Amino acid sequence: MQKRNRFTYLLLIIALVCEAAVFIIDVALWYSRRGNAVELEYVGAYYFKDILSVVLFLSLAMAIRSIYGRPAANARTNAWTIEPAKALWGGVLTVFVFICVALFLNAAFPKSAYQEIKALGEDLALSEQSVFTIVKSHLVALGTGLFALSGLYVIERLIFFRRSKNTRSNFLVAVGLMVISSLFMFGSRNMEGGFSLFFTVLAMLMMTANAFRLQWILSLSRRDKLRTLLLIPVLMIGGGIFEAVLLSSASDAAKTHAGTQVCLHAYSGVAGHFILLTLLFIFIYLATSFFWLLLHLPTSEAFEKKTQEMRSLYAMSRFITDVRDEEKIYDSLLAYTSGSSGATMSWLDIYEPAEAIETAKGRPLNGHAAEAPVGKFKTVSLRNINAETVHRFLKQASFVQQGIVVKKEIIQVDDLLTDYRLGKQASFFTLAQRRFNAFRKGTPDGLISSLVAVPLIARKQLIGALYVAKDIEYGFVKDDVEVISTFADQAAAVIDNSRLIKESIERERLQQELFIAQKIQLQLLPQSLPQVDCFDLDGISYPAYEVGGDYYDFVNLSEGKTIEKFGVVIADVSGKGTSAAFYMAELKGIFQSLSRIYPDSPKDLLIKANETLTRGLEKKAFVSVLYGVVDVATKELTLANAGHCPAILVSQRGNRVVRLQGMALGLDKGKIFNRNVSNETLRLETGDVVVFYTDGVLEAVSGNGEEFGFERLTLAIERSKHKCAAEIKADVFSAVNHFTEQGGSVNDDLTIFVIKAC
Repeated sequence: MQKRNRFTYLLLIIALVCEAAVFIIDVALWYSRRGNAVELEYVGAYYFKDILSVVLFLSLAMAIRSIYGRPAANARTNAWTIEPAKALWGGVLTVFVFICVALFLNAAFPKSAYQEIKALGEDLALSEQSVFTIVKSHLVALGTGLFALSGLYVIERLIFFRRSKNTRSNFLVAVGLMVISSLFMFGSRNMEGGFSLFFTVLAMLMMTANAFRLQWILSLSRRDKLRTLLLIPVLMIGGGIFEAVLLSSASDAAKTHAGTQVCLHAYSGVAGHFILLTLLFIFIYLATSFFWLLLHLPTSEAFEKKTQEMRSLYAMSRFITDVRDEEKIYDSLLAYTSGSSGATMSWLDIYEPAEAIETAKGRPLNGHAAEAPVGKFKTVSLRNINAETVHRFLKQASFVQQGIVVKKEIIQVDDLLTDYRLGKQASFFTLAQRRFNAFRKGTPDGLISSLVAVPLIARKQLIGALYVAKDIEYGFVKDDVEVISTFADQAAAVIDNSRLIKESIERERLQQELFIAQKIQLQLLPQSLPQVDCFDLDGISYPAYEVGGDYYDFVNLSEGKTIEKFGVVIADVSGKGTSAAFYMAELKGIFQSLSRIYPDSPKDLLIKANETLTRGLEKKAFVSVLYGVVDVATKELTLANAGHCPAILVSQRGNRVVRLQGMALGLDKGKIFNRNVSNETLRLETGDVVVFYTDGVLEAVSGNGEEFGFERLTLAIERSKHKCAAEIKADVFSAVNHFTEQGGSVNDDLTIFVIKAC
């Protein structure tokens, strides 16, 4: 930027030096011909003066482009840095200053005109009447030149706004023809030239062609168009006044001249001619712009409305990508929609289907709630209208919500007083009376006169309705409805996404809580089984979900350190998931405490456990339990079953499914349960295997819908009976997995406990 400043200063210094040289030449020529009626022939001086003036104005043009072309501090590009109204206002102020200076010069130096004289080599020439005329011509030339070059730069930027492929070439051709026409005036003292006139006509044609590059007018607001429309004639009138002031300086004597054209040609034939053509270009462009503005002024309001719609859509799209708060989305939707459609009032209803209302029974609805055919609407946001008015309107115009819910279509009411769906066909006098009463009393009819209701649909489901209303009849046209529909579609997608995000966050939170619950539940199961003489023990449990209702445990029933008697329990709580897991935890505490009280009688333990659990279980909940006590010395296993899957015994003597009478805990408070429960004692030999399991093993389903069953379970145990307890457990699980891997599934918790006599 500093390098650019230095370049600008250098250009201004060159221009200043050239101006000083031109002024010295003009003064020297004036003194040389003072007192002579015929112009002396100093042709070389005139050519040299034209060269200096060309360098001068070329330097000024480059300096102007350097200054105006600098981008603003906060701008990313300088492609469009000209504001038409601001540039015109600057031109008006400049012309006003020129007029003041011209008036001052006329008052101070009245003899400042030019006189025609005969010159050598030419028919006529212009000669200054005094040194003050030279000063005046230089001031006029410099001021007009700066104004013309600045105006040419402004016009260039306006023409290049939203340029097309040929815009630059057309503009350069016009400027090129202006330069060629000016070069034919090189060294000339009069204001005529044959070839110059030919190229001037061509330049004017290209100026006219460029004058129709007026794309910048479309982007102006109505206010800026009015300002520009006012400033253009003011600028033109100001230029005419300036010319009149200059002409007034001419005396009444014959063959005396004044005015801008005379001053410029007296200053320099080449530079003066180019500046005049530039002023003509500015005039043509301003005149064309004026008439074009008049044509586009009636459409300004519609254009601004479209622009506002685009801005609102852009702002809404940016807003919805950053905001996930559903309440903020409601208010912003109404603000953007009302601003784009010009609505005087609006509100937003969220729809709750009948099933959602049923599940949320007892929860108060915020705001107004209106009945719908298969659900309810609740008003969540209002703008320039109250809930009471909304309620009265929707009660009166019930077809609006019915159309939204049933048909999911846009409902438009052009005139509430005459809408046929309300049965309000009336005569002219009756209609006039209704309008008068509505206006006088301020009834809902007078407040809401026209309305557009748009359903909010996401994933083919109705989630709400957007209502936009005006207090005038026929307030909405097709474009308004399309814009409102666009906002409604965006809002529906965002509200749906917001809900999905909330559900995802809630699901993630539940997953974390279930993960913690799973860890806690796993800690309730035996972390390791103790070493027992003559017995090999192992067990495992896999929940169907994160947590489950299966339970197995080992209880040492001996008094000393050596395990002489121990208990084994396996249980299955009805249902799955968290509720079953809570009952499983309760069951662990009951068995840990009762096993010490009833160390020799599994039947009595189950009876007491049933009494305890029945008090806390829900009516639909129950627990199946298989409990056994093993005497290590005698290798006897005493079993009691409370509605659980029978244990499977695989021995050298044969295989047996140990079926015992009994019903699940929690189904009966005592009498029936106590009568049905019983004990059975099994004597185990070396190599015998007893497996406790839950129904998740038996009910594992293959791809053909066939269950795993007792036979496959017994066969899997028999094949592995020579192995240790851990390997038997693993083989049973492998058999279940192999059975279900071809499209099958395990739909319940799966638990196994293995006891092997060694």
